[in-house]
Amino acid sequence: MPPPVTSKTSACAPSSVPSAAGTGSAWALGALFAFGGLASFAVVTYAEKTEERWKPLDIWQSRLLATMLATLTTRDTSILVLLAAVTGLLTELLIGAALGAQVFWFTALMLLADLLHRAEQAASAR
Repeated sequence: MPPPVTSKTSACAPSSVPSAAGTGSAWALGALFAFGGLASFAVVTYAEKTEERWKPLDIWQSRLLATMLATLTTRDTSILVLLAAVTGLLTELLIGAALGAQVFWFTALMLLADLLHRAEQAASAR
């Protein structure tokens, strides 16, 4: 026979479920953000090492990638963490950072791959 449900056990049970689910979501978002950071680091490093091949191309993709590397990789956004903590929006900040990191590295990688391909075509046409 199961133990009787009292007000104490019923009050505690529902609150433990969202807490466990929230912890799992935070870990998943944290892992997604960490992966985005590592992938961004790899793409930015490779883009900087191959800059002499793609930067001379005078097309919008080259200018966009150069702008992304110059502006988005040199910003200190630690004030956003402080503001999010003060306003209680850390979860939203983590969601935005995790998604933004994925968009950044994927966009930079696609631009870089296209530019390196175009640079190879231009070099072989000479």
